[in-house]
Amino acid sequence: MKIFIRSMGCKVNQSDLAELVEGLVPFGLELVNEAASADAVLLNTCTVTHKADRDVRKILGALERDHPELPVLVAGCAVRVHAESLAAYSNVHAVFPPGKSLEIQASLRKLLKRESSSSGESESLDWESGFARLGRSRAFVKVQDGCQAFCSYCIIPSVRGPQRSLDIEDAVSRVGRLVAAGHGEVLLCGIHLGRYGIDLRPRRNLPELIEALDPVFSSGGARLRLSSVEPMEWSADLLARISERPWVCRHFHVPLQSLDDGILKAMGRPYRAEQACEKLASLHEAFPDALIGTDLLVGFPGETEAQARSTMTLLEEVPVAHFHVFTYSSRPGTPAAEMPLQVEHEKKRRWAAALRAMGQERWIAFLKEGLNRRHMLLLERVESGWAEGRTEHYRPVRVNLDPGQLPLRGSLLGIRAEKLVSMQLEGVVSGLLSSVEEQPER
Repeated sequence: MKIFIRSMGCKVNQSDLAELVEGLVPFGLELVNEAASADAVLLNTCTVTHKADRDVRKILGALERDHPELPVLVAGCAVRVHAESLAAYSNVHAVFPPGKSLEIQASLRKLLKRESSSSGESESLDWESGFARLGRSRAFVKVQDGCQAFCSYCIIPSVRGPQRSLDIEDAVSRVGRLVAAGHGEVLLCGIHLGRYGIDLRPRRNLPELIEALDPVFSSGGARLRLSSVEPMEWSADLLARISERPWVCRHFHVPLQSLDDGILKAMGRPYRAEQACEKLASLHEAFPDALIGTDLLVGFPGETEAQARSTMTLLEEVPVAHFHVFTYSSRPGTPAAEMPLQVEHEKKRRWAAALRAMGQERWIAFLKEGLNRRHMLLLERVESGWAEGRTEHYRPVRVNLDPGQLPLRGSLLGIRAEKLVSMQLEGVVSGLLSSVEEQPER
């Protein structure tokens, strides 16, 4: 069963894909690097922006032109919105909205006539991480799906449905299995991670989940990273649980979108700029060495020059060092798509460029702060004698290794950063870490 996979979108999408791959391994799955070598193609889609939709159509058009006889299965968020138009491509065999992994597996098995496992007994085969099959050292675990925030610009609630959480016991089991499989880092993700557990009975929360993971991480050798948590969901309890656990990476993503009160209200964001800034200050006070990142959305309908400057001005005062800047993309079916005063492209481009310049300056300064310090590097790639990966603070690092002493990909290495070259730290290895509780040198 030779499958070529193209995957787009967020960490939740990647988590879904890895679990789907795991379900196909017992049936002789072989991942190939090009469509020409495949028996079928799986396209895992995103629809969060107009560009994502355009990229999906571009990929399908190329497959239809270059490999007209090759069956294509289309999955993911774009299917929820554009199922009919995606199914219209001549070689698209089937389309599947999010949450249909079992149906995708069954369709591929039927299509490729693999109704039984390669051994006859799939249960007898050793389990293999889908992320390992996909060539990734860092594993993602989706512990929450869906959203009911209904921000006015966002199509995700209608695509992913209402919020729902994985039971704590199942989440701990999944994380533990991935760590045992050799993943030195696991990232907890969700569409609205900060609302984890609110739908469970009894009700649970993200701080409780982190505490429940103590048995997995407290012995060392692996670490946990969190994906995005909304500004007002950084509770004192969450900060306390993290501060007690050195195996939680000091890298926190707080999606602000804007720091102008008028725009935040129009977006349907549940906070004022002052409240968001206070949360960032509390986070920085608790973890002064942490990397705090954010998402910024420019050119929202009705945004003025003064409002764009307001966001820039407040950003100069907050401890955010990693910017993801997006220009507003109208999504049909959202309230913002019907709003008047759509901002012209040139203004969006100019405002985005200014934010990206500020973000690059902050990022370089943050990288330089990592010089002459010890870090924990997750080994993600080895090429031409260089090992590359990310530190606990998400700094990119590469180190030169003796080819005869290469540790396994996914291992955590103690390194010391010595110089900054082309937006990447370079350093030397100072040991294979036996515990992630070893703290970096100041």
